[in-house]
Amino acid sequence: MPAKSIIKIRAVSDTGPLLSAFQCGRIDILKHFHEAIYITHEQVAELQGHGAGKEVDELVKEGFLIVVSLSEGEEKEALKVAEMIAGLAKDKDPKVHLPEAKAMMLTMRRELGARYILLEERPARIVAAHLGLEYTGFVGVLILAAQQGLISPDEVKKALEICRRSGTFYSQRLIDEALKKARGER
Repeated sequence: MPAKSIIKIRAVSDTGPLLSAFQCGRIDILKHFHEAIYITHEQVAELQGHGAGKEVDELVKEGFLIVVSLSEGEEKEALKVAEMIAGLAKDKDPKVHLPEAKAMMLTMRRELGARYILLEERPARIVAAHLGLEYTGFVGVLILAAQQGLISPDEVKKALEICRRSGTFYSQRLIDEALKKARGER
């Protein structure tokens, strides 16, 4: 029986989901589901600051990561969105939330054809939903991979634990819930 083909989509990503994929060595999972992922120059700088510069450069060269600049108008709108996120976040400085806000601006660009945005932070997800944007995170992509038999539920747990040991905040509760969903449990 032939392997089931998958239709790959385009998405926009904030730094967190990409960093998690790099931390646990599972960029292959993102590649399985995505034709391309758009990022801003801010995401590139953040990823380089976390030591993933070489990986980012390679993915840009192969065309999987596509770096896009915002227009002047989008920059202004991004600041407003960053202020919305800051209003919901512990860190009230809008500048801290600009990378997420800029990624949301890219997601709204129809010509890019991005189906959703990869986001991790809850305040940013609330604002994305308010703006009518679809979103998921690296955890959601891992769960989908397990549900489709690409990886095992235990591999989901292992990947998230590696990310946590590498500095990403994934609570034990989140990891346990992800494992249950990966197993098809409620």
